[in-house]
Amino acid sequence: MNENQRKFLDSGLSYDIWEHPFSKISKEDRKIVINKIQKNSLNDYSTALKGLIKIFQEYNVITILSYLSDYALTCGLGDNYNKSIIGQAEIEICQALILHIT
Repeated sequence: MNENQRKFLDSGLSYDIWEHPFSKISKEDRKIVINKIQKNSLNDYSTALKGLIKIFQEYNVITILSYLSDYALTCGLGDNYNKSIIGQAEIEICQALILHIT
C-alpha cells in the first residue's frame, strides 16, 4: 500500500490504514534512526531533569509541590473541563525528586 486509506464498515464507522513510517527503510537504517532518536531523547530528558532539580533546589519545594498538587486536583472541575497534563503520577515523580535532593 503506497498511501493512507480510509476503510468504511457496514455500520458506518470508519478506520484509517496508515503505512508504517519505517516500512521502506532497511533494517540497518532503522537501527541508526532509532539510535539517534534514543540519544536525542536521553539528552532532552537529562536537560529537563537538571532544570527541574535546579528549580527544586532554588525555591521552596513544599510550596511548589503544593501548587502542583492543587492544580492537578482542581483543574478538571467545572464546566470548562480540560484534562490536566499534571496528574497523580507526575506529582509522585516530583515528590520522589524532592526527597532525593533534600
